[in-house]
Amino acid sequence: MGIDSLVANNHYSQTMMERMNAPLHQGEITPQEALEWGTKLIVAPRGAGAIRLYMAIEEANDTIKVAKFQCYGTPVMIASSDVAVELCLGKSVDEVLGLTIERIEKALRDSDDTPAFPSRKLSEVQTMQEVIYEAIATYKGVEVASLEIPKATQTPQQKEDTFRDLTIVGKVKAVDRVIDEHIRAMLVADGGNMEILDIKENGPHIDIYIRYLGACSGCASANTGTLFAIEATLKKELDEHIRVLPI
Repeated sequence: MGIDSLVANNHYSQTMMERMNAPLHQGEITPQEALEWGTKLIVAPRGAGAIRLYMAIEEANDTIKVAKFQCYGTPVMIASSDVAVELCLGKSVDEVLGLTIERIEKALRDSDDTPAFPSRKLSEVQTMQEVIYEAIATYKGVEVASLEIPKATQTPQQKEDTFRDLTIVGKVKAVDRVIDEHIRAMLVADGGNMEILDIKENGPHIDIYIRYLGACSGCASANTGTLFAIEATLKKELDEHIRVLPI
């Protein structure tokens, strides 16, 4: 299966496909280039990784003058890295600490109300966010843990919150964990499975949109007993206001 078919089958936006196929900011910055620009070159991560980020930073005002990246990851990682780099340009390093995963995803949308890719893949965007944190920590000469990251930007590992307060990435991970621990084995045993498509707040409710896979997609109990079990478990483990909506 070709990469374009893979993207289309995963309901990716046209904007994401374009950024994946022809990134605008892919490449590297050499020490000589950074010197000619009068900037300090930061490369992160310092070890091996799927993404490598280059930032040429003006030390007089801590502003990112030029940034580029190299990525050997998934289509989402490539496209989101390209957009993230673009959103960093001209910003101070402290401003960039406030760059959220959701902001990056929205920049890849074709329209405001249609996600650029399935929410289960938001964790791939988080990889670039973490590389940005490492780059800024390197520039400041501190550890990532000591950065003053805005609370709304933090990952679930960096804060303790209720389910409703988590970022979309945190919510997806939390739901996946509960499904893996309590539900998935039952579905797989019957030849089926499920995936999370999206999570949205709707007034007092937290709506979790799912898609049944395999035998579950045609099962008579998919919208009755099985659905009740999934919803009841998520309500008990995460939040009583959860609703599970099959698509």
